[in-house]
Amino acid sequence: MFHTEHDDILQKRQDRTIAFFDAILAIAITIMALSITFPGLSDVLDKGLDSNFINHLTGYLISFLTLGVLWYMHMLHFTYNEFVGKSTEIILHFVLLFFITLFQPITTSLITHRGDRLNQLAYLTVSFLMYVVNLALIGWSRRENEKKNQKNKELWKLYHDYVLHDPEEKNPQAMEIARYVSQMQKPEILLAKRFERLPAEYQDIIQDHKEERQLTYRYTVVMTWVFIVIVNVAVDMFPYSIPGTYLVLLFGLLVLVMSRFLFYHKKREIIDDEETE
Repeated sequence: MFHTEHDDILQKRQDRTIAFFDAILAIAITIMALSITFPGLSDVLDKGLDSNFINHLTGYLISFLTLGVLWYMHMLHFTYNEFVGKSTEIILHFVLLFFITLFQPITTSLITHRGDRLNQLAYLTVSFLMYVVNLALIGWSRRENEKKNQKNKELWKLYHDYVLHDPEEKNPQAMEIARYVSQMQKPEILLAKRFERLPAEYQDIIQDHKEERQLTYRYTVVMTWVFIVIVNVAVDMFPYSIPGTYLVLLFGLLVLVMSRFLFYHKKREIIDDEETE
């Protein structure tokens, strides 16, 4: 009933931008994998694994996890926040995609010139900028979502005070509010019942979702900086110790998974305590 044409435009922008982002990232990972040449099984049995193959596989794994964690943080954010659809959001996505497309050549350079400090620095610079741009996108999007939510609350108050209580057709304030409502991305929010009027169980669900969104934002920020450090250590370790590089990457994955698990576990404990009380 309150669906607007603007909603359709935003949905199309979101669908195309996110799909384009996912496609480019998937292509970048696939191209990196195509550069790996697997040795023949008979050669492996006779001579063991070739060092060149191990180097390529390890370099690919570093980049795979770097891009994978980036996608995971991006996915988490847009699971709990809406796509705003402004030019800034789209531009930041394209800047992010620019750094993603650089990963194939810098990964090849990192492997081919293993131990070269300038190549390592180039790799770490691109990965750092990529993560920082993703954080900038997440922070900007979160701020815009909060502004939109605040505007929704203010408009609901105006709507409640001047439209519901003073429904005269020629009331200028009512007319102005009606104009704002027609242009909103989600005007149905204004027409929903007040939060306080909802049953307690639904209030808990809404509040739980808000808390989870806040904690997820903190998780994405903290884990992004953690993985910047992990990538730096892994790249520094790569020329000297392949097993050490794998241990660093494994440690990073464990931190990523365990942090998420502890987050949900702690959240579950809080909910159980509230239900017990």
